[in-house]
Amino acid sequence: MNIDRVVLVWDGNPFYDGFYEMHRKLWAKLGIKTGLVFVSDGSNAAAIPKDGDIVVVEDRSDVPFTPPPGRSWKATMAIIHGPCLFPGEVTMVTGMDQFPASCRFINAVAEIPDGSLVTCIGSPTHITTNHIVAHHNEWSRIMSPAPSDFTELIEWTWDQDLDVTGYGDIAIGWGNDEVLFAQLVRACENLNVVTAIENYQEDWLDRVIGITQKVPDPQKLRDGFYSELHIRLPLSGLDRQTFNTLLAAKPFPGARS
Repeated sequence: MNIDRVVLVWDGNPFYDGFYEMHRKLWAKLGIKTGLVFVSDGSNAAAIPKDGDIVVVEDRSDVPFTPPPGRSWKATMAIIHGPCLFPGEVTMVTGMDQFPASCRFINAVAEIPDGSLVTCIGSPTHITTNHIVAHHNEWSRIMSPAPSDFTELIEWTWDQDLDVTGYGDIAIGWGNDEVLFAQLVRACENLNVVTAIENYQEDWLDRVIGITQKVPDPQKLRDGFYSELHIRLPLSGLDRQTFNTLLAAKPFPGARS
């Protein structure tokens, strides 16, 4: 299965200023389109990017949220809603602060049959809502029990009072997207769920230990040892330098000839 588009989500949170343009440049280097789902609440329209494939969804709900620069659970809900807005495509969702440092995950996905739901790390009770890949058909089947209108989705999810105690006190409602999505995946009949990289301790697609705390080893970066550049907010000079190194890399680490 080949990824057509990476879907990202933003609500104007200033921590992520400029990140979408960074994603557009890096994914274009890999021949993959990007799309941005912008969560609008009526007061943040000025932050909507002027270029790129942008889909604006309206949040007219009055359920609680964590205002910027804290992280809003409503934006994370758009991560599982967004792929339904790109018909006919195989899409991958990832965090706005997560950039590929190699082609390791992309190469693994390419070996998986069409029609599957691909995760980087998954279990029957927990699916992290980053690095999930599926065709629009599968996304739509999974999300079919939930309202298709974004405001209604937020209200419907909040009314379920999902147990997100395992996520601590990061933000109001944080974790609703992952708890809900895992439930919907379990309920979706005849869905083939594949974990792309089994040994996640070696191929961990979240923040790689050391890559944002110290300068990454240049040779390891070129060789594709690091699977991902997971930015520590706000963007540091070191992370910017690492990103620029990846953007300029020829070939991109781990790219197949």
